Parts: sequence; structure tokens; C-alpha cells
Amino acid sequence: MQVVQYNGDLITWSIPASNLTPNDVNNFVVVDVASAGTQYVSHTVSKGTYSPTTGIWTIGTVAGNTTEYLKITVKVVDISLAP
Repeated sequence: MQVVQYNGDLITWSIPASNLTPNDVNNFVVVDVASAGTQYVSHTVSKGTYSPTTGIWTIGTVAGNTTEYLKITVKVVDISLAP
């Protein structure tokens, strides 16, 4: 199935960061940068901080057997460059 996107459309995705071990994991970092042709709108994190400029989500310590989430929303500004 192909999804058609248009200039002005909002795209939202969620990224889970799971620690599947029983032990805490320290210095947990995830990187996700928005595609060309999009403009950052907003984000929410369950833990830590996210920089839309660098795409770095610094979570810190993730407890054993838990999952943290990052949700990012962007707007399509140039459909010729968007995914």
C-alpha cells in the first residue's frame, strides 16, 4: 500500500526504546532525524530529552523490562523531498 502525502500534511510516528533485560541500562540514547522536505512541529517523550535539531533523544537510565517512547510530528513542506 502506498501512502500519498501532500504539502501541509502532518506526519506522526512513535519510537519505542525497550530494555528487554532485567537490569537497568544507563546512558541510553536514540537518534532519529526527520526527512528532507519536512518541518519539525512537535514531540513528546515519556522520559528524557529530545533535540529536534540533532535528532538525539537522550533517555538516560531505562529500567529493566520497560519501554520508553518518543513521538514526533512533522509537516510536509516540500513533497518533492518528503519520503
